[in-house]
Amino acid sequence: MRKLIFLAVLLTGVQLCFAATINVPGDYSSIRVAVNHSSEGDTVLVEPGTYHEYLFFAPKNICLLSTGGREVTIIKPLSDNHAIFEFWAGDTSIIDGFTISGAFSTAYNSPSVGIYCRNASPTIQNCEISYNMTLWHDGAGFYIRNSGIKIYNNLIHHNDGSVTGGGIACHGEQTGVEIVGNIIYANSAPHGSGIGCPAIESGEYSYAENIYIVDNLIFGNIEEPKETPPPDDTIPHSNPQGYMAAGIYINGYNCQVMNNTIVDNPRGIMILEGAGIVIEKNIIAFNNQDGVGPGSASMDCNDVYGNGFANITGPTGFSLDPMFCRAEYGEFGLTEGSPCLPDNNSCGVLIGAMGEVDCIPRIVISIDRSGSMAITGPLFGLSRFEVAQDLARNELLKILDPGDPDYPGVIETAIMYFNADGIVLHQDFTTDSATLHDAILSIPSPRHDTPLAAAMCQSLCTMIDQGQGTKWMITYTDGLENESQNFEICNVCRHCNQFISSGWNYDCDPSDDPTKCTDWQLCLSETFASRGTHVVHYFGETVEPIIKSGVADGLEDMLFLKAAADNSYGRFYYHSDLQTVCGDANYDGGINVSDAVYIVNYVFIGGDEPTDYQSADSNCDGTVNISDAVQIINFIFVAGPEPCADCK
Repeated sequence: MRKLIFLAVLLTGVQLCFAATINVPGDYSSIRVAVNHSSEGDTVLVEPGTYHEYLFFAPKNICLLSTGGREVTIIKPLSDNHAIFEFWAGDTSIIDGFTISGAFSTAYNSPSVGIYCRNASPTIQNCEISYNMTLWHDGAGFYIRNSGIKIYNNLIHHNDGSVTGGGIACHGEQTGVEIVGNIIYANSAPHGSGIGCPAIESGEYSYAENIYIVDNLIFGNIEEPKETPPPDDTIPHSNPQGYMAAGIYINGYNCQVMNNTIVDNPRGIMILEGAGIVIEKNIIAFNNQDGVGPGSASMDCNDVYGNGFANITGPTGFSLDPMFCRAEYGEFGLTEGSPCLPDNNSCGVLIGAMGEVDCIPRIVISIDRSGSMAITGPLFGLSRFEVAQDLARNELLKILDPGDPDYPGVIETAIMYFNADGIVLHQDFTTDSATLHDAILSIPSPRHDTPLAAAMCQSLCTMIDQGQGTKWMITYTDGLENESQNFEICNVCRHCNQFISSGWNYDCDPSDDPTKCTDWQLCLSETFASRGTHVVHYFGETVEPIIKSGVADGLEDMLFLKAAADNSYGRFYYHSDLQTVCGDANYDGGINVSDAVYIVNYVFIGGDEPTDYQSADSNCDGTVNISDAVQIINFIFVAGPEPCADCK
């Protein structure tokens, strides 16, 4: 996404905020008290933490900035039925670097949302506005009316509006609302699930006007009709006709929608009525119903493709696959050859919010050096550390094998090791397999213990900003999360450190019963799951880690890891010191008819790949196919030959 407008905002902030600086909690323990004691032009600096606040600007015209960023500076409502932020009376404050979350309204006459803005023009930038909900009013993340608010570079997600605008609701004539460079996803409302700009009824009919929606990624917002209307029709609310759940919904005049990527919403852009609406240079793709419709707009240079219907492009637009990198993981950068790149379309411009990205698959292999890894395991007479090294090298041989039909081409791999001293990048990303093998062998011997979660976080941190290709996180440890430690790691997981004091429950399985998980585990699980990551794990114990009845006390972390992989559309693979049983395709410790069924499902209907692929190769021909299932059935039912003995 282009950043020029953000620079302009920052420069504006420099000009505006030059007077006194107030620190929270240094000068005041509450943000609200600090804001109340500020004067125009002051800067309020907020240290990381979670704050419960009701912040009222009418007007203040200050800068409210976090020192640690939105990942670690969280503002929640003081109570239900109150907005977290309210802006009135021409306020022009700048709010930068917060998570604004948890507003919940059941009141009929109170639009208690994350951010309420009326007759004001603040700037909200680099924030996360999430998990806000209102039952009786438009807007949940933002409610905007007769304003000139600037909404730049924010994450806006999981906000639930009752009528229009789950993420953002813009009501009435505005004075130049700018919604630029945001990622808006997983919001819900019956109308305008992502952004809703409706007309309103409050004494007189008022259309939405003067709204600029540019350079946003808007995806995965959903329709969630509310069955009961507000009981008091005197409350200002939108009056949409029929369900208009869409990435963007507009009922108004003089609105520009340009260079957005709008994907996987109930509808792409819905226009009810109005004039002066411009829709240009957008990707509107793979939405469930309309691409664009039903009202009229000036359209040009759009790629409108793969929607349920209404793939209307404009005179020089087109309907071609935009060639996203990995849309299934929420990564909508464009691959080389995309028709939306400037050199590949007749408009000669970038279409959509994202440019070309590096889409090379990447792997991080992490090896534990904790003291317990020095224990000699029952297999091969090797220590767990040596087994982990062998497994890592074998994994590389499989992943980097160009002869494999699933080989995705060039793959970059990095090697890390970790212990109580921290996480060390031992070999940076390279495609040279010899260099990687040498790096694995040169990892120092085991010592100390390691927090597994910190190692996983750092593996993800190493891959951040490394393109949008497939990500594998291969971690070899003894399977135990040790005592919680607050490692200095990058922003991928740092926001979860605030929950470390909640501890670690070894019986946590987020997919089965999240109530058994601590806040720290739930935060980490959601973080891992959002990264589209496969997890390969070496479990240094002689137990089967996934079947709960086979898990030894204190070793249930594999269930946590499996949930992290499964929920990210990835797969969880593991190795353990449990003796491999040839023919045990479902890895339950024995050979029975369920193993044959498992293989048949895998071969013919796309069932799960065997976790231990070698154990499923019952006839040792180097592959898993129907002949392995036949061999197992013959062995069980007609006293056929036993599975081979050397499938490992």
